[in-house]
Amino acid sequence: MKVIHSFGDETISNDIERPVSFLLTNRMGDYLSFPSSNEILSRYHGWFITLGDSFYKIIESIELVGSDSSAPPLNELKNNFTDVEHKRSGGIREHFSLHQKTHVFTYELNKRASIALCFDIRKSYDNPEMGRIYDIQEHDGLLILSYHYGSEDPLYVVIAYPDGDHSLSGEWIGRHYPFDERRNSPPFVKYVYRGVIIRGRVIVCSADTDKNAAIEAVRRAVKEKHAIISQQKDWLRESDLAPRHIQDAEIKMAYRCATHSLYGLVLARHNRKGIYAGFPWFFQFWTRDEALSLGALADERFPGAKKILLSRLEAIDDSGRMLNKVPTGDGTAADAAGWFFKRIGDHIEQFDAQERVLIADKLMKTIAKMRASREYRYLIYNSWGETWMDTTSRAGACIEIQALQLAMYDLAVRLNGGDRLRELRDNLSKRVRERFWNGETLTDELNETTNRPNAFLAAYAYPDLLNKEEWATCFENILKSLWMDWGGLATIDRENPYFTSWHTGENPKSYHSGDSWFYLNNLAALVLFRCDKKRFAKYIYRMIKASTEEILWHGAIGHHGELSSAAEFTSEGSWSQAWSNAMYIEAINELIKNPAVDITNA
Repeated sequence: MKVIHSFGDETISNDIERPVSFLLTNRMGDYLSFPSSNEILSRYHGWFITLGDSFYKIIESIELVGSDSSAPPLNELKNNFTDVEHKRSGGIREHFSLHQKTHVFTYELNKRASIALCFDIRKSYDNPEMGRIYDIQEHDGLLILSYHYGSEDPLYVVIAYPDGDHSLSGEWIGRHYPFDERRNSPPFVKYVYRGVIIRGRVIVCSADTDKNAAIEAVRRAVKEKHAIISQQKDWLRESDLAPRHIQDAEIKMAYRCATHSLYGLVLARHNRKGIYAGFPWFFQFWTRDEALSLGALADERFPGAKKILLSRLEAIDDSGRMLNKVPTGDGTAADAAGWFFKRIGDHIEQFDAQERVLIADKLMKTIAKMRASREYRYLIYNSWGETWMDTTSRAGACIEIQALQLAMYDLAVRLNGGDRLRELRDNLSKRVRERFWNGETLTDELNETTNRPNAFLAAYAYPDLLNKEEWATCFENILKSLWMDWGGLATIDRENPYFTSWHTGENPKSYHSGDSWFYLNNLAALVLFRCDKKRFAKYIYRMIKASTEEILWHGAIGHHGELSSAAEFTSEGSWSQAWSNAMYIEAINELIKNPAVDITNA
């Protein structure tokens, strides 16, 4: 199958054999995703929307049906950023479009056919079997499906089919999800509702808990179809998704894709503003992920980044910690506050005098709270599950937590001055060097010799901890035990008995004990570039190459996934991960602007 990415007059393509999918977003917290195969591979494929504080699945599948009950095979998948095109055998062309700023999508064919709409309406994490009630009625040229489950308010799906006709099917069909089974993510089998078969070329769907709002959205989409398409394409052209100085065609297109993917995870609706951690299942504001992702957004193209940074400071608790998710979480993140202050420090020039006073006050209070609750002999301690490696113990004093505390002290010195703050910074720096630095590597945890890649996070957060030659020595020694030749870092020493070569899905065995995370690979490439771009050229090149290929030709095409198995380059986990996209953007911004090493041919 041929995969094409097209932006304006620039196009790249590749013939691939592996299964992939497309994923469209609309900045409303919605997504539309279908695989390249004729079968739905995951219960997370389909059309999902954000309504209030809930995330709903609406449509399971859109299926071409004929005498043999199967669609012609897919030969070509084309990503136009705002829409996707399928070319099938027999000259059939499908066009998928998810509308911006409204819960509407359009499906269009180049010729009339019979199209079955299958529904699986539910909250994303829920999987009810009994008690699901669907009802479809005709209303003024539209079909209105109402869904009831238990005592929940009904949800309405409005379907327009201009110049077409329909027949109600009303049958329950069984589905098997091989992708979910491979990920150890039950249920692998469930029943979905094939509600209607439409004979025509165009289907427009809207969903809402407000029936009239859904009707109005569909009618507007049908009436103003061409204007809406034009507006979406105009926005895409004006957004300038790739700097002109990127010459390599694949890196340039991957950069555009990563930027577009990251924008699609930004939600700015009424009282819900922030960055989703990822689709399909991280549709929450994870504080750590959000803070790291804001580095790629904190410029003139996204003025909302400053508002998010300032608003999150209100979420710091009495211990100087933040919840792992806001507004409500199921644990605390030892590093989230540090990452937010790190981001603020990186872009302090964007804040006015009054905002800097507010930041300084919040920073000093956070430092005081953290020292009172978490400090022992200058080092900062965390509990089990509070670092980003939350499936491992890592309870105690961890290297990146110390680096983030140092970054907070450094920002406090810049904002407030004062000998006491300098003393705190210098004492912690001295203590970390004494207890973590052995002349060859920075240990991952106090009194722990296991090699992990968190020294790269420490170097990114507070590069002044070591000098450049010390960092280079540290990285050379860490790479010996973590480097995977395909172009990634394992999350634990390859010789460690807990090292797991292959991704284990929802079983967390491999998650932080083998799996290679794309966000961290991109960050490591950037850190190595800053340290010694020539000495580490091979590693920089291979990590950027792997990430570029993953964005363009693996998983959900045009999106940067969560991670890879350690043993072999794969696309696993979340299909579109905010911090993976963001760190790729940040790395390319710096690597391309300072091309002392050719990252396209090392």
